[in-house]
Amino acid sequence: MRLRLLPLLGLAFAFLGFGASPGTGAGSPFTTARLPNSNGFSEPREAISTSGQFWIESNAADNSTAVWGSNNGLSWTQTPTEPVGQTVASTDVDIVTTPSGRIVETELDFGGINFRTAYSDDGGKTWTASQGTTLADTDRPWLAADPGSNKVYLLFHNLVSGTATHNMFVETSLDGGATFGPPVPTTLPGSQAWADLQCADSGGPSDIFVAPPGTPHAGRVYAAWNTRSSGPLDGVDTSATGGCGASATGSFEINVVGATRIWLAWSDTPAVDGSWHTSLALDDNPTGQLVSYQLAPAAVDTAGNVYVAYDESLQPYPNYDGAPLKYIWAGPDLSSWSKPVTVAAGGGPGHVLPHVVAGDPGNLDLAYWTGQQDGSDIHWYTTVAQVFHGLTSKPSIHATRITNISSDTGTARILMGACDQNPQTGGVVNGLECNRSADVWGIALTPKCFLAITWPVRNNADHSLEATYATTQTGGTPVCKSRP
Repeated sequence: MRLRLLPLLGLAFAFLGFGASPGTGAGSPFTTARLPNSNGFSEPREAISTSGQFWIESNAADNSTAVWGSNNGLSWTQTPTEPVGQTVASTDVDIVTTPSGRIVETELDFGGINFRTAYSDDGGKTWTASQGTTLADTDRPWLAADPGSNKVYLLFHNLVSGTATHNMFVETSLDGGATFGPPVPTTLPGSQAWADLQCADSGGPSDIFVAPPGTPHAGRVYAAWNTRSSGPLDGVDTSATGGCGASATGSFEINVVGATRIWLAWSDTPAVDGSWHTSLALDDNPTGQLVSYQLAPAAVDTAGNVYVAYDESLQPYPNYDGAPLKYIWAGPDLSSWSKPVTVAAGGGPGHVLPHVVAGDPGNLDLAYWTGQQDGSDIHWYTTVAQVFHGLTSKPSIHATRITNISSDTGTARILMGACDQNPQTGGVVNGLECNRSADVWGIALTPKCFLAITWPVRNNADHSLEATYATTQTGGTPVCKSRP
């Protein structure tokens, strides 16, 4: 959320179901449908059960948090009831399914700035409130379900209190999301990862995921986030001051932080204090280039390799324009990271908001927005790239625009909340006053490894198009034989 200040919109929507595929041309391997009664001011998330049942959580037309289901990803129906516990719903949501088919969802609620989590065993006919997640001062929830057990994990960070001491926390549920244990920090004082987080110097967590059965270290839990850090000051190494020193050696930024580093952490016993190990996946702090913009999503393949997808600015903060899209990878213990691989070249308006899922070793699906100058405006179109042989020096990469509906309008810096380019005032104005695009949307694999995504349209010249959409791969080559 990061103190999102965009106004809520009251929109009128017309449903386009199966057979009405906006922007999907004949022969395309992707089919797109619009969710009925959905809102474009949303950050939708998607989950698919092992039986192939699709679920999307987003915001309904009245701004409440709602869930839609589909048995094929092509036509969607809102569940009979909405998740319980919400009072003033936000756009920060997530949804997963457990091996039993249970739906577990959460939303950040403005009625206390905390998480309202619930689960359903009957396809959304009824919901039961989960216990243990409605804590104070929490922000940007992420869920992950272990495909090999009944465990569910919740990742988040502390918001306002992060100015005093900041961390990324994980709560563990041993009963399929019914109850969650106490939050465990992923970084400890004395580490560089912890130092970089201090003074709330991160936009929040980016992802949590679990190594599936059959992989090395099956059940290992990974968390990702981004930060910036202190640079040298008058020839003195100030890295120990981390996030708190960043505003002294760089630009002063609050709330919306221009990250220059990507961190990952892993644990085989995530509910145990001190069990988390951290790895600096990417460090652009020396150049000041912005990485992962709002989020740094990651994924694990069937061999346990971990991938991070990110956009990277051509210039330092607050210039987000022209970014290429890249990925890096490491083995299961994250001890050594590869050189960056470019998926989409930079230049022009650039590319933003990458999302990633992994299949067989080296095979990835990435979804992101690509900017295009249309007259006097820049419009952003949802694009999918498939990567095969991605662990080699010559990966095969093919990108496809899956829709002709623009999801948002404006320069990359406007989408990223950098409306003030003044070096003296921008860090404050951008953090507190500027509107921005969605931070995140949904990506998942079907049991047969076809791609499914959900994405919002919130700032389109044709307001009747503003809604939540779902795109499902119906042909072409999947990234694996079966879902990891």
